[in-house]
Formats: sequence, structure tokens, C-alpha cells
Amino acid sequence: MRYTGRLVTDAPNTMQTETEMFAGTGVQTTTLSRWGDYSSMTVDPADDCTFWYTQEYIKANGTFNWSTRIGSFKFPGCGGVATPDFSVSASPTSLAITQGSSGTATVTVSSLNGFTSAVALSASGLPAGVTASFNPASVTPASGGTASSTLSLTASGTATLGTAAVSVNGTSGTTTHSAAISLNVTAAGALTAAYDATLKAPNCSAIGSSCTSGTLLNGRAALGPEPNQPNTINSSCADGTAGTYHSDESIDAIKVSTSDGSLFAAGKTASIAATVYAYSTTADTLDLYYAANASSPTWTLIGSYKPATTGVTTITASYTLPSGAAQAVRGNFRYNGAVGSCTTGTYDDHDDLVFAVGGGTPDTTPPTTRSRPRPRAPPSVAPPP
Repeated sequence: MRYTGRLVTDAPNTMQTETEMFAGTGVQTTTLSRWGDYSSMTVDPADDCTFWYTQEYIKANGTFNWSTRIGSFKFPGCGGVATPDFSVSASPTSLAITQGSSGTATVTVSSLNGFTSAVALSASGLPAGVTASFNPASVTPASGGTASSTLSLTASGTATLGTAAVSVNGTSGTTTHSAAISLNVTAAGALTAAYDATLKAPNCSAIGSSCTSGTLLNGRAALGPEPNQPNTINSSCADGTAGTYHSDESIDAIKVSTSDGSLFAAGKTASIAATVYAYSTTADTLDLYYAANASSPTWTLIGSYKPATTGVTTITASYTLPSGAAQAVRGNFRYNGAVGSCTTGTYDDHDDLVFAVGGGTPDTTPPTTRSRPRPRAPPSVAPPP
């Protein structure tokens, strides 16, 4: 009794070396036309590797004197003790996030062959400005089970744009397995500022093509709905407290945008649109300033502008963005008095807007200005002379 066979990995049209299970001790002495009536081959369900073979054989020379022999065999490597292991997968396998935002994926660790050890998670291949965090940072699957963690990918306002292949890695001892996530970081575009509790002013932390204060500056001091007043960096310039909301002076909104719609970058021409409530077209003046470093601002005057009409009106100006990763503009809206970045009149309002700027080549294009009125009823309360 002999056997041979082949594995799926063996070369085509080949069989492994024949192996003898049992050698018979006799032969048939007459011519017979039947042999092998009682042969069979069965795979043992206990391990799906052992073959049980039943066959007739001759113990001694003769006719119709065969016996039955049962034997078993299996191929080397089949049915050995499997090494505990694990796999790592991620869902979804692709993420798109804008600068200044984040996205999440679920990372799943699956137990193989009874694996029950802790797996530490990490990420590699991150673009510049993108960070990864896992919650939890390590998981332990039950035998034959799974364990999951939430991966958060956060792009800063200056994160590198484009697509990157991020590798999510699981490590247990000396074994590491990985899953891939395709990450696409896109430009932020038009942004609305959020209040920055550190700088104490509205801030667009991502690099966009425009940044608006939204409703964060509407009013003055405790007059009107302005939250977080005075909304100047480090609360460095308090507002005047005299008068009535929308009867007297206030800055209601500030928007900064590039003139060509591209992302903020040093050397780009930026337009400022400041929406104010004006009491007087002659006594009121808006001083506009910029600072290259919002964290420690040195204010540079862009220009001083008169409103074209009383009530709500928008004053615009332009200037060239300097170098600096986080810049700011300030509006100083005053009733009479001299030009300044922080005047002290009781009807004066001061507001800042912080925004992120990319690298580029600064220049010194002179600022320009114009006013666009939005009609409002004349104020009913006048400041004292």
C-alpha cells in the first residue's frame, strides 16, 4: 500500500514522492479480473488533514485469500499547532478632511488562532500638520473575537494639501500588522471664525480664502449682543460704554478675503470689509490696522476712513499680507479723537479678527479704500458734544 499527492503550492503536473504504508507478503497465483473492490479513502473530520485508507492486500501466495488493511497518513505541515495571530482593518479606507478640521475611522483588531494579547495602535505616513490619536490607544480582542478603537485624524490650518497613504499599525510584541487609509487634505476656503479663548478674539485657525467674524463682533461693550467683548487680543483694549446699541457707534462685523479668491499667503492682496453702525458721517472714523503676529501684535495702520452714511454701512480697504502664520486685523471705530489702535472715547469700539496665513512673498502695495452704504433710519440719540 503506497500513497502520493500534491499541495496547492506544488508545481503543476507534479506529485510528491511516493510513500509506502505497508508491504504485502504474497501474490495472486491465478489470473483474476477483480481487485480493489473494498478500497476507500476518507478525510478525518477531526483535523481535516488525516487521510484514512482502506485496501485489500495478500498475506501469502494464493487465490481469493486477500485480507483488509487500514492505514492513515497526512502531509507534513498540515494539522500542526497554529500560531496565535491577529489582523488589523480600518473603516472607512479613505477620508477627506479640510485644513483645520478632523475625521474619524474605526480600527478593528481581529483574533486569529486564539490570540488574546494587547495590541498597541499607531499611525505612520501622516502629512505634515496632521496628527493621529486613538481611543483607546491599545485593544485586547477575546479569542476568536474583535476589539475596536476610534482613530481621529486632525489637520492643522497649515497642514500639507493633497492625498497621502496613512498606515494604521497594530503591534503586539514583535508582531506588527497594518491597514491602509487614503487621506485627502483639502483647502478650507471660506471660513467663519470661532472665538479663541486663548487669544480672546475671533479666529480662523485654518488657511482659507476668506475669514469672517460672523456675529461675534455685533455690538459694543455690554451694548447689543456682542459676546466675549471687547474681542481684542488678550482683552488689551476695552470698549467705550456710553450710548445705545444701533443708535450709537459699533463695529458689527469684519471680513478679510483675498482679492483673487486664492488662499491667504504672504504677498497676496487682502480686502477688509468692516460693517459698522455710524452715528455721524463727519465725527465718526474707522481706523484699520494689521499685525503680522497675532500672538504678540504690533499694529500697523492701513488707513482711516469716514462712513458714507449713517446707520449700518460697510467700509472696505485693502492691503498686502505680510509674512506670519497667524495674523490679525483691528478695527478702531471712534467718535472724534485722534487716529489710534486703542482710543479711549466713551463711544469708541475696538475689535480684532485673527486668521491663518500661508507662506509667500510679501510686498508693500499701498492700501486703498471705499465705502458702500446700507440705508438705515437716522439715529435718535446723539453723543454729547
